Amino acid sequence: MSAERKRRLLSACALAAGLLFAGCDGLFDVENPNNVKGEDLTRPEAASAVVNGAFGTVARGLAASLGVYSPVTDEITYIGSRDAWNQLNIGELNDPQNEFSNVAFPFVAQGRWMADEAIRVVESFQEEGTLRDPRLLARAYMYGAIAYMNIADTWEDFALSDRGEAAPPVGPENMGGLYDTAVDYLTKGLAIASAVNDLDLRLTMTALRSRAHHAKAVWTLLNPPSGTPADPLVSSEAAVQDALAFFALGPDPDWRYAITLSGDDMVPGGEITLGHNMNDRAELQFGPAYVSTDPEDPAAITGITFMDLIDDIPDPHVSAEIQAFRDAFIYTTETVVSAREMHLILAEDALANGRTGDAVAQINAVRALDEVTAYDPGVHPETPLEMLRHERRSSLFLMNRRLSDMYRFGITAPAWDPSADAVVAPGTFFPIPQVERLANCHIAGTC
Repeated sequence: MSAERKRRLLSACALAAGLLFAGCDGLFDVENPNNVKGEDLTRPEAASAVVNGAFGTVARGLAASLGVYSPVTDEITYIGSRDAWNQLNIGELNDPQNEFSNVAFPFVAQGRWMADEAIRVVESFQEEGTLRDPRLLARAYMYGAIAYMNIADTWEDFALSDRGEAAPPVGPENMGGLYDTAVDYLTKGLAIASAVNDLDLRLTMTALRSRAHHAKAVWTLLNPPSGTPADPLVSSEAAVQDALAFFALGPDPDWRYAITLSGDDMVPGGEITLGHNMNDRAELQFGPAYVSTDPEDPAAITGITFMDLIDDIPDPHVSAEIQAFRDAFIYTTETVVSAREMHLILAEDALANGRTGDAVAQINAVRALDEVTAYDPGVHPETPLEMLRHERRSSLFLMNRRLSDMYRFGITAPAWDPSADAVVAPGTFFPIPQVERLANCHIAGTC
């Protein structure tokens, strides 16, 4: 029976029921044409929908992670009324009952699961020879890599469960392996993107793989949490090679891969997203190191306080990012990876290996994008390390990089309590929250 005939039958039954209070047996025995069953996803025609679903859920997971991660850093501060935001703001991360980490975790978990499911489903189409567009599989790998990196960036432990089938926690000591999973996915995706000569996918996945290698090196430096490292710089030859390969592809100078949230991607109610909690609810605000606010109304920004180290003007990149964030209101854009980050990965590797001239050249490549004065260590008093720290702080603003940088560079946020986790155990991230501890039999001890 066609959908139109079903609709007419339902209307007729409803009318008859209203008039006669009888008749039309099985009134509610009508199939919903919008109802998608699990077996429908095994059809090759579903490949695009499955991959797009992975994108949407991974985007929600990114937004949720940024929402709980940023208030711990100096990028965002607490100005509202909900105590759980203040708990994060003072540097207390390790409470599994924090309401906002509990809200964030399921969305991050859903994104990871959906990305892996998309990979599984679309891989099967490829093996059967029914996959019409191989770029769909490349995209699935890319979204999976983003999901795994996001987890490793934000959580100190995680459970990779499969819907109702609980999985044991990965273990804090094994979380760095999630970056390896991301690298594996990106390597597979790059092979496809190269075969079909999709430049956009090649650029994005090459940059992401460089970033995954660099992030793994930072994770290794900070784990297990044991204080500020004596040498905060990391060096990864794999990250360097991918960054160089990225630039060899000829990207736009200020290239970025970013995700703009929409009404479909938003966490329901905006409960955890920065756009909602800063621009709408006014629970959070940019930190005092970045903006000045009206003493009578802390939600009202009166100026930019984050200044360029050399020109002593409001930092152009941060100023632009703050303005764009405010203009977007709730549906903000999150940069996942950028050409700026590739320059800074190359700069850090050069500095870590004593090639100061190369490091300065990469730092100045970033500064040129903002049209500010080039850095000259023979003229300016700032050290190359200070410049690297500043440019990372500027160019990676609101990209879930700041907390790791604060830990490794020995920086504390003004709001951190001296006894807080972020102060006494640099390298601490979010534990598995209570919502998963109660539901996961491996944690609850009920398996």
